[in-house]
Amino acid sequence: MARWLHRLFNRTYRRALSAEAGGDYVAAAEAYALAGMPEKVAEMHMVRATRADIGRRIDAFDDALRWLAKAERERVPAELRSELAEALVSEARELPSGDPRRGRLAKEGAALHEEAGRLREAGEAFELVGDK
Repeated sequence: MARWLHRLFNRTYRRALSAEAGGDYVAAAEAYALAGMPEKVAEMHMVRATRADIGRRIDAFDDALRWLAKAERERVPAELRSELAEALVSEARELPSGDPRRGRLAKEGAALHEEAGRLREAGEAFELVGDK
């Protein structure tokens, strides 16, 4: 059976779509996880991050990174990886230089940029933490 047809009849997938449409991104992420769609879980955490304060935003980015690592590379839109890389580096810039999260976020953003071949952006992210 075609993947899209299977999803159409999958109750968990429909629950995920409903939660996403209703703006409950945590419930949507949980349902997508149960439906076996880690790339959509990561996307829901990215959306969640845009609506959170700094502490929760970093937690949401961490959740997105964790789920992207579980996803099949070809199922993850390049735009999602790019958005996450930019968000991580931007968040790192906002943190004070002594904050240990700054270096971790910058390095994770740089790694995503590097994977995508955006070497200038990766270099700029590494420079945030004084890494040459």
